[in-house]
Amino acid sequence: MERNIDEMCNGFDEVLAAAGEVMQAREASFGLRTTATEAALKKFRQRCEVFKLSCDRAEDVVDSARRSLMAERVMDEASGMAPGQPETAGLPLLNVPRFERALQKVNSVAEDLRHGSAATAASSSSRSPPATPSEDKAD
Repeated sequence: MERNIDEMCNGFDEVLAAAGEVMQAREASFGLRTTATEAALKKFRQRCEVFKLSCDRAEDVVDSARRSLMAERVMDEASGMAPGQPETAGLPLLNVPRFERALQKVNSVAEDLRHGSAATAASSSSRSPPATPSEDKAD
């Protein structure tokens, strides 16, 4: 994760430097488009794209960690294990249908977030089957 943050910081610095070069080139050409301004704009676009990719990679790391933590939490809740509760001998019973519904919901929300569609997330939650009162508990 630290490497991703460093890449984002370096990418942002490069975007700022490229933006400065665009401004200098435009100022030197009195606002006219020249080969120098075009080259500066091209470099700026490339730097922006590299920065965007580094942000996407960092977001993927965060999303992966979030999904992993959420899956662990869903497993704990589905198996009846609460955080801090001592484990019982053997494997705890697991409500498989409830776990599968919860996992599908988590994957659906993660996919919606990955595509940046809050509207899709809202509509997918309204299409999901109604939860039983015991499943409505959050946190």
